[in-house]
Amino acid sequence: MPSLNQTIDRSLSISRGVATVLDRRLRDAFTTYADRVRRAHATYAQSGALAASANPQTVVRDWWEYNIDFAQRSILFWDTLRQRGNNWIAHEEAGKPPVFAYEYEMLADGRTGSVVTLLCDGGERYAHTYYDDAWVARQGLDLAPHTATLEHFVRTGEWRPEGQ
Repeated sequence: MPSLNQTIDRSLSISRGVATVLDRRLRDAFTTYADRVRRAHATYAQSGALAASANPQTVVRDWWEYNIDFAQRSILFWDTLRQRGNNWIAHEEAGKPPVFAYEYEMLADGRTGSVVTLLCDGGERYAHTYYDDAWVARQGLDLAPHTATLEHFVRTGEWRPEGQ
């Protein structure tokens, strides 16, 4: 069992490592982005479109169209955030656990592992097959061992397939 000081040291070491990797990746991304912007600008300037857009009427029209597009995208963005917030509040009010929760202690203790996220639909299209007990029985499927494994996992967080 690691001591508190070892745990804190390991946590700081992990944090430094993550920060170093993030810094390097951000620098690389910025360099790549700046290079692409320079190349795009050079290509645009060589195409002659820059001289055509010098007309004040064209500049105003382009500015107007850009602002309309910006406003529409902003409205869609904020509406998406509103919907997600409403869904989160409804989820919490229903007493359901967080959708994405993981054991952060695992990182602090220096243990390794995987975080798995499953994204599923409501299952309406399977109502006459997978969710129909008679259909499952006709297929000769025995779900009891798998159900027990999943229930154990939900209770304890430990994956232990049937028979192990």
